[in-house]
Amino acid sequence: MTAGEILLDGQVYNPTNSKEARDAGIGIVLQEPGLIPSIKVSENLLVRNERSFTNCGLYNIKKQQQLADEILAPVCPEINANTIVGDLTLEEQKLVEFARAIQNWPKILLIDETSAALSRKNVGILFAKMREAKENGSIVLFVTHRMGEIFEMCDEAVILKDGVLVDKIKTADTDEDKISALMVGREIDNSNIRDRSDIREDDAIVLSLKNLTLEKEFKNISFDVKKGHIVGIGGLSGGGKDEILPTIFGSDAATSGEVFVNGEPYNKRSPKVSIDKGMAYIPRNREKEGLILLFTIRENIILPSLKRIAKFGFVNKRAENSLSNTFFHKLSIKANHTGVKTGTLSGGNRQKVIVARWLARESKIMLFDNPTRGIDVGARSEIYAHMNEMTKNGACILMVTDDLPELISMSDEIYIVRKGEISAHFNNMENVTEQELVRYMI
Repeated sequence: MTAGEILLDGQVYNPTNSKEARDAGIGIVLQEPGLIPSIKVSENLLVRNERSFTNCGLYNIKKQQQLADEILAPVCPEINANTIVGDLTLEEQKLVEFARAIQNWPKILLIDETSAALSRKNVGILFAKMREAKENGSIVLFVTHRMGEIFEMCDEAVILKDGVLVDKIKTADTDEDKISALMVGREIDNSNIRDRSDIREDDAIVLSLKNLTLEKEFKNISFDVKKGHIVGIGGLSGGGKDEILPTIFGSDAATSGEVFVNGEPYNKRSPKVSIDKGMAYIPRNREKEGLILLFTIRENIILPSLKRIAKFGFVNKRAENSLSNTFFHKLSIKANHTGVKTGTLSGGNRQKVIVARWLARESKIMLFDNPTRGIDVGARSEIYAHMNEMTKNGACILMVTDDLPELISMSDEIYIVRKGEISAHFNNMENVTEQELVRYMI
């Protein structure tokens, strides 16, 4: 904090570390992973609270396990406290963070975009516990870009734009359109998010899966993705859909089945070869798998294009700057210049950096995993516009998403994956409802 002050119970509040914040009664779940990945769940839950399971300077491991299980029980009792955090999924990590935040019902509970990483079932648990926190006297500050959640969970909404307070309003006195306009400074027209005017049944097949199988995750997945089309994949978390894209890209090795690119078999897959074949992959966990946060925007954008701008092993700095600046401006990334470290950007601008990277690479097969997770309505609208532009320019997109409105509005056809298998296929978006999709997920 560079200016101003925070008052807590009428006193100036200025903690210097997370322990001081917890001691003051603050619980927080950050948008990005906030656990130490190399140690156990139990150790993360009780870090800086070792006295609670220490006798005469020695750790009582059994007591540590018991205390950790008690913290996990209200939110995620199925998670083993002895598991190394790095072995958990992003969703499981967020549940652990939430369990840690609500132990002993803090005075103030800060929830930053946590619902964007959770399945519908676990969003229900999150919201139930937020309501319980309120009933127990906690103040809950909830950051979300999902409009429905604002009206479902909040009594008041504080609207920020570019870091500046725009308005503070009671949710009972406003609607989604007014809040969207306040957030981006203009009215947003969502009446035609996906432009399907150029879609044809006889468009060429670019990507084809034939009985693709990854043992214990999914089996016999078969469908085609055509030039200029967006194919959406939906399903419950843990149902197998989340492993399909990394298997196509080559991050995971399929057990059986085949992948075809432009009609040619592509069976010895790897990320390097996939990139050479024109594939792009935007992972769910952009911070861990999609970006190097210590690198600059420029360095992240040019990563897959290095061969194109290098000669005799040396990068052409002029070409590097030209390429990165072109897509820095094209994606309207909010930073002073491309030399800014990517880790300092907001979630939406980090996502734009990943999209810029693959646009710069001129990729034609886009594998998108939750492309608008945790980003505001303005950035989301821009991402959708770029997806439309990609398909108009001949790219195809295979999109996995947990956001049902996004799945319906941005897909030209939809496949639902349940228990590792395709349970339904929809190719007429005009008649698809969220309720119908959910029926085939559960």
